[in-house]
Parts: sequence; structure tokens; C-alpha cells
Amino acid sequence: MATLDAIHRFLETTVGESLTARTNALATFKELGPPDLVHLTKVDHRGESGTYHYVIGVDVSSAASVAVHLNQLTYSLGEEQLWFGKPQTWKITQGLLCSFNAFTKCDVRIIVKIPGGVESYFVDPRGERHSMTDQVWLETYMSAMIRSLLFADDDTFLTHGCLKLRPLPLKKKNVVNGDSDEGNSSKKDATSLPSLIPDSDNDVYLGGDFFLDTFERLFGIGPLSGACSEIQVPTLVSNYLVDAFMAFMRITRLYDRGLEIVRRLQTEYPEVVSLIARIQLLMDEEVEAVKTMVKGLEENGRDADLLSLQAEFLLSKNREDMALGCATRAVNSAPSESKLWTELVQVYIRQKDWENALLTLNSCPMFTYHEHDQHRMPAPAKSHYPLPLDGILKDVYEASQVDQTEEHAQIDPKLLKLPAPNLRATFAKVYEHLTAIVHEIGWDQLLEVRSRVFVMDEEYKRGGRSDKSNNQSGSASTAAIPPASATASVAGSTTAVGSAGLTAPETSHANVSSTSVSAPQFRHKRLCERWLDNLFMVLYEDLKVYTVWRAEMLYSQSENRPFEKHALEWEILGLVAFRLRHYNEAVDAFMHSLSARFSARVCWKLLQYYSDVYPEQEKQLAPQVSKTVARVAEEREIDVLVRLVSFNHRCYSVFSVKLIEAYRKLVDRDGLVKIQNRIRAIFYDDKGVLELVNEVFQGIH
Repeated sequence: MATLDAIHRFLETTVGESLTARTNALATFKELGPPDLVHLTKVDHRGESGTYHYVIGVDVSSAASVAVHLNQLTYSLGEEQLWFGKPQTWKITQGLLCSFNAFTKCDVRIIVKIPGGVESYFVDPRGERHSMTDQVWLETYMSAMIRSLLFADDDTFLTHGCLKLRPLPLKKKNVVNGDSDEGNSSKKDATSLPSLIPDSDNDVYLGGDFFLDTFERLFGIGPLSGACSEIQVPTLVSNYLVDAFMAFMRITRLYDRGLEIVRRLQTEYPEVVSLIARIQLLMDEEVEAVKTMVKGLEENGRDADLLSLQAEFLLSKNREDMALGCATRAVNSAPSESKLWTELVQVYIRQKDWENALLTLNSCPMFTYHEHDQHRMPAPAKSHYPLPLDGILKDVYEASQVDQTEEHAQIDPKLLKLPAPNLRATFAKVYEHLTAIVHEIGWDQLLEVRSRVFVMDEEYKRGGRSDKSNNQSGSASTAAIPPASATASVAGSTTAVGSAGLTAPETSHANVSSTSVSAPQFRHKRLCERWLDNLFMVLYEDLKVYTVWRAEMLYSQSENRPFEKHALEWEILGLVAFRLRHYNEAVDAFMHSLSARFSARVCWKLLQYYSDVYPEQEKQLAPQVSKTVARVAEEREIDVLVRLVSFNHRCYSVFSVKLIEAYRKLVDRDGLVKIQNRIRAIFYDDKGVLELVNEVFQGIH
């Protein structure tokens, strides 16, 4: 693994300018805040200088834990490192770490003076200093954990070269004699931490216990941490704190401990019954989970989260008929939440009820995507990105240093300007459902269904309008369930369903409510929302690119001519096919792209396919899938996983939730020894690769 003497860093033009910029930007942080900032002050014969870098995964539960990290960091930097390629002639006099508290919206700062002395305080959005309290320490620790667990794989959150450490190091402890390796920890590199996953029952989750205890203590203020863009209003069970808790459960599989804590919370917060059921499903205790859901709905029949979970579970069991009622009741209970509407759309798609699927999509409340908290830094005087010396894959490292400007200039600009990759949050989710529909019925039939349920321009012009003022209405259509009415029937009662009063997103234009259509010939139809019209055009652009590509390829094959594309073109075409759910064509394009050069984006998509999509395809086509095909798929999955491990290692990352989950699926399916032997066989000529993989996934079995 990379040691901390091989991390990136930026040299300041003026000492402390990065801290000043962060302080000035505090008032603009609305969500979880940016990654932690580490600032080092050095002194030589010319005076003071400052460097900084970003990091996530540092334990900020106390000043002492931060001091340990900074001391290890300054020790490795001060004793062993070439500084920008030259022997260092300076001494580090101070280390400072800034960590944003997402609950109280303040920036905690810990100063470690060398050779001794630690000071801690927090800065509010006005720039004023305050003394630390135990509550602020807990909130800051959990904020850092949330950022690490939820955004370790999110390139839109992380700054370039952000160091990603393991958020939950594991201390090996001998239960028999009580010995541990704590006394020797100072001799190890900070990134050479034990595994996040326990090797055996003798391993003790020090960080895990503290995380669970802190989660329990902060659960009541969880909504203050915020929520993803698909959720309009954070609740006790829909917020970043709960999302991090569930990610922790999936990674560590400490289900019993998590269930115990959530049951204690249930006495004060009955809403957590949905969390209990989710953990039970993770434990494969489906019978107990069903009992929990039934009991919870008996006590509160309008629990939207529980109804949503029940619909999700029924869909997994192919009971769309039963899932429809649950999804409809969930929408009735929380009509302003887009997630519930899209889940109802999924039920209609599974039932092949295309008209209601489109009408429900048209009624989805849409929210503007809120960007992750970042701030502009002054341009550094110098930047340094050292290369790790272990676990090197030549093609991975060379590709990260290639300037792709020339390649961009040689390909069709239309491919680079496709709008679909820029969709975010609710718009991206709706687009996924549109692609699911068009994959099932085709573009022509989709247009036919669209013309049956929505008013077309020609019909609208023929119908005329008596009151032009109605054209300025900006509210979303409320008629979706059923199409002839603006109400939804649930268990014999009728409840209004809609999103009236929602703030329209910036990307949405003024729309006309369904009541403004007066012509008898299309009174039963609805006006299509402007944003949905735009998504139809986005889908058309993707389909056009895909159709032209496949036609050109078939023509080249018929003429026995090679079909040549640049690596980036293959990558974009593969992404288009992947969005349109033509997975075989997407994989073919991705493999062509990788044969030309390495691409992390391509590898992530291939890993997603082989980890999530291919197993479902294999189940459906089990008799037709030969052993050779299955073996090739397994080798490709291992290949892209190891390449991503090496790429992350190159980018100063020792933690990835996606890689841990994918590797665990492989181990659960084939066993640890077999997977390690396959890695050894595939990467026989690459020294240190197997050791790197074993260190990243140490303890998974």
C-alpha cells in the first residue's frame, strides 16, 4: 500500500492562504462540507512555507486521535521524503487539520505543534472561534465518517488527489493473553492500517463500536446532516446519517449489533421499524422482516418508508400485483417525495402498464440537484503527485499520465456533448425508467403510448385556448393514478395525490395544468411536463447515436472491413449502450476501449455489469451459458477489479465501498483461495499486485 511519504501536496504562495480561503467559504457550506484539509507549516533558512492536501477517513473523534495522525504524517514527511524531487532541508513545526461539522455547520480545527502541544477549537460561519465540547466532537467524528462511507467513490465530491484512508481501522487483539499491536503502532505507516473487515472473532472493532454508539446518540438530530438530492425533506430515517449507518452495516456485517441499537431507538422513535426490517433483510431473515413490516404497518398504516420497503421486497419476489398497492399507498402517504413516485413507476413497468408508467413519471416531483460543498482555493505555487512504488500495473499508470486533448479533437463533437451523462438526482432517476420502457417496447411504440396519454402540439393548437393566463402555471401535473382522475384509491378510500405547491426546478419551465385543456376530444389526456419533454429529447439523442453506431458496424462487417474507433469513442458508445440497457453491446465497446488504453470509468461500468447485471442474466439464461462464457466473465470481473485497486492506489486511495462489496461477492461465490489463485494467475508478471489486493481486502472471507 502507499505510505504517507508518497502523498500529493500543494505548496502555498503565502503561508496560510488555504486556511483563509476555507474560513471565508464556511458560510457557503450547506450539506456535509468538503473533505478534511491538512496543513503543514515548515521552516528552513529562507523562512516559513506552507503545504496542504485533502483527506477523508481520518479519526477526528478527539484531539489525541488527530494528533496521532499528524505526528505520523510529519514523521514520514520530515524524515524520509524527497520534497518536490529534492532532499528536504526544513523542519515541520506545525500540523493542522480542518474537519467540517455537518450538524452544527462549523469547522473544527486541531493544531499539533512540534515538538509538543495540541490545541483544538471550532470556527463558526462568521469566522469566530469557540471552545470544543463533547457534543461537537461527536458530531465532527460522525460527519467525517459520513463523508468517508458515502463519498469514497464519488468523483464529484472528492478534489483531485484526495487521500482516502480506511475510516474504521481494526486492531487485532489476542483474546487469550490480551496482547495487541497498539504498542507498535507508531512504527507503522498510517495507511498500513489493519483491515476494515474482521479476520476472526478475535478481532475487535474499536472504531466500529464507537461508530455505532455515536450513531445512537446522534440519531435524533440526523436530519441536520442533510439528505441526497432525491429526498426533498430529510427525516429521521431518510438522511445522510442513516445512509452511512446502512453502508456500515453492509461493509462490516455487524448486523446483530446494529439491530440491537436500532431496537433500543425504537422505544423513542417508532419510525425506525423500517430500519429494523432493512437490517433483517440484509441478514437474509426474510420471514422476520415480513413480520416486522406487517406489525409496523398495523401500528402506522401511513409509514411511507415501510410501505416503500414492502413494495421493494414484493418486487424482488415478482409479486407486482401486491407491490402496486404498497407503492400507491406510499405515494399517498408522502406525495412530495420523488423516490416513492419512481418506485411506483417501476411497478407499472414490471406490469407492462406503459400508459400509467408515463403518467406517473409525469407527476414525479422534481428537485434541483444540489452540488457538493466545495470552495475555490488559491492557485498553488507548486503541485506534487508522487507515484507509489508497489502494486504497479503499467497500463494503468501510463494512462493516468496521458493528455487526452488530442484524442478529444479527433472524435465527433456530438459524442462529447451528449446531454444524458449530465443528468443528476431525480432527472437521472426518471431517465433510467424511460430507458427501461424504451428497451421493452421500442422507440416507435413509446411515441405511440406518449401520444395516447399526453396532449400533442397539433391537438393543442387545434383545441385552442380561451384563457392564456393559465399558460403561466408552474405546478406539476397531479393526475397520474388513475389517468382519468387526480386521486388514488387505497383500501376503499380516496386520497388526493399530487405535488402542488412544490418549487419547480431551475431546469423546468412553465407548464400548463391538466384543467386548462378544454377541447372535448382530448380532455382525458394530460399535458406533458416540460422537463419530461426534454428527457424524451435526451433519450432520442442517445438512441440516434446507438442506432448509427450499430448500423455502421453491421455495414463494416458485411463489407469485411475493420470497424475502427478511438478509445474515447468506444468508451462513449459503450456508455450510451449501457444507459439504453443493451449490455452485451456495451461490454463489447468497453473491451475495445480497454484494449486501446485504460479507463477508470470503463472499468467501473464493467465492474457494475459483472457484479450486478450479469448474475441476473446468468440466472435467466442458465442452460444456455456455457462454462467457457462463465469463466471469461469471471476473469474479466477479476481483471477490472484488480485494475481499479491499482488505479485507486495510484490516486492515493486505500478505501472503496464499491470495491469491497464487489470483492466480497466474488469471495462469497467462489471462495477466497480460488479468487487469490485466479489473481495470481492473471497478474503473474506484475509484482506486488496480489500483495496489494490482499492488503486492500484483508480479512474478507
